[in-house]
Amino acid sequence: MNCNTFRLQVEADFCRLRKGHLRRPKMRILLSLCAILSFAVAEPAAQEVKKLRPVDRVANGGMATTTTDKIVGGEPASAGEYPFQVALISALAPEGQEQRGQFCGASLIGNGWVLTAAHCVPDTKPEEIDVYAGSTVLPTGSGAAGGQLGIRRNVEKVISHQNYNPDTSDNDIALLKLGEPLPDTLKPASVPDSPAAMPSTGTDVDVIGWGLATEGGSTTPNLMKVKVAIQDNALCQTNYDDFTDTMPGAGRVTITQNMFCAGRPEGGADSCQGDSGGFIGVKPDGQGWVQLGVVSFGIGCARPSLFGVYTRVANYTQWIAEVQRNF
Repeated sequence: MNCNTFRLQVEADFCRLRKGHLRRPKMRILLSLCAILSFAVAEPAAQEVKKLRPVDRVANGGMATTTTDKIVGGEPASAGEYPFQVALISALAPEGQEQRGQFCGASLIGNGWVLTAAHCVPDTKPEEIDVYAGSTVLPTGSGAAGGQLGIRRNVEKVISHQNYNPDTSDNDIALLKLGEPLPDTLKPASVPDSPAAMPSTGTDVDVIGWGLATEGGSTTPNLMKVKVAIQDNALCQTNYDDFTDTMPGAGRVTITQNMFCAGRPEGGADSCQGDSGGFIGVKPDGQGWVQLGVVSFGIGCARPSLFGVYTRVANYTQWIAEVQRNF
């Protein structure tokens, strides 16, 4: 049997064409029905794959994942450079094999609180997810990853934004409350004080993740980083419209005020499959990291003029505070 025949790409990823129609982007996930994870047992039918949640795509047998989004055009992050970055992994992944269970990124933003994308955790129970923190290298089963010993924590609560729309990707944000706080040595990222705190168009920002290094490529266990520039939302909308106008019957991508775009006009630098839910932000001189966005969606990876789209965290400062206070 030819494995390539059964290799499929879930087209809820970055607005790829499926059956001649443009689908709304939800995440970037590549699946192979031929590779079987050693920690899984179920055998879902191929036609059911598109219905699976992100955590199921790495937890169920008959499939392996190259994860949801990786950094394109970047380089490995240094140990401790982004101490707040964490990986979301299936709770079924054995200790020491966290890379095989990774399905999204996330970031520590407070004592025991992790910020991610709502599309990473739809209808997901806390006991189905763990977070892995404190290491830029995810363990693959061959000992301490890159000499770094990470920390694994279970999740106590999953709170997605009440107005998250999976069809439009608006309000694509969620908070996870950890069962036990992470050590104080892992400094959290801060969130903007208000919507007015968003940097201007053209500002360079860092985006990080464990996703694909090229569109349609494969992952490595190393956390990657790349600098991209904040782009004008109106230009981003125009570029997406120009792309969809070339495809009769394709749906329209709407860049809302709860989103912002980032990338390079010439392409070559972007988040990709496996980075969903991860961090994009800045580190002002003499200050700590500020999380401006959450990796949400896009078309392909690092294509010219088709910038990545991110949830605008500054619009959710009050929501984040209310969730942390009430839960």
